[in-house]
Amino acid sequence: MTEQFKGARRELLEQLHALFLDALLSEFDQGNRTAAFLGVIRKFLRDNHCTVDMASSADLRASLEQLKSLALPFIKSTKKDTKQ
Repeated sequence: MTEQFKGARRELLEQLHALFLDALLSEFDQGNRTAAFLGVIRKFLRDNHCTVDMASSADLRASLEQLKSLALPFIKSTKKDTKQ
């Protein structure tokens, strides 16, 4: 393979990657929060070596608090029930 072909192929793969990411974000923004879809997102992030240290990321902690308001079944709310 020539270097020019490799560069063009890499550019096409980067475009495909960006399109797939845009599609994932769009679907998530439209409310798709099924376990299967969240699994697709998790796999995409893992396959692309996206990891974060929760202890050192204030932004991530804030994002987790926002996720809690979405009533996702796997994120337990920290709000205590005030009814007795």
